[in-house]
Formats: sequence, C-alpha cells, structure tokens
Amino acid sequence: MKQNFSIGKVLSIEFIKEVHRRMFDQVWGWAGKFRKTNKNIGVDKHYIYMEITKLMDDVKFRISNKTYSDDEIAIRYKHRLVKIHPFPNGNGRHSRLCADILISHIFNRLVFSWGS
Repeated sequence: MKQNFSIGKVLSIEFIKEVHRRMFDQVWGWAGKFRKTNKNIGVDKHYIYMEITKLMDDVKFRISNKTYSDDEIAIRYKHRLVKIHPFPNGNGRHSRLCADILISHIFNRLVFSWGS
C-alpha cells in the first residue's frame, strides 16, 4: 500500500536520514548519520546541514512555483543531494531512492527507470 507523504516530510533532513538508515542499517552501524570526515567529493563536513537545508528550500520553491517539470525537479534534487554527499557511503543509491519518493509520493507519477 502506498503511503502519502507531505512535501514537508519528504523534504526534511530527518526524512533523508531515515531513508538512508532504513536502506543500510543492516550493512553499516553508522547508517543514517551524516559523515564526520571530509572526502574528495562532497561539501565540507561542516556545511552538510546548511547545504541540505538550502536544497530542501530550493526544491519546495521549485515545486510551488512550477519552475521546472516534475521530472526535472526530481532529477535536479537527486543530482544536488548526491553532490552534497552527506553520508560516508551509499549516496548514489540513496539519492536515487529519494528522487523516486519525490516523484511517486509528491508528484504522483511513476518512478524513473534510471536507465534499466
């Protein structure tokens, strides 16, 4: 059964952490926790919360103002989320699932095939 989520829930720091935790809690003990070290990709560890907050605000603005098509909003969301690279690992898979949740639960459309 498909759950209905609000924009405010899907586009929150707590939600993206929960998605990561549910995806990987059987694999990594730190699943759902933002990285505490810098990597050769992603923003500085000190800017993760700020950059994700800006991303969420931008996506909410784009949705309410219909700045782009639904598909493009979801793809841009995925791209920026993975570019921030908030977790030590699993960011690509996580950002794809977050985009799928946005497209299916907020825009009520089919999820992407992601090239398969």
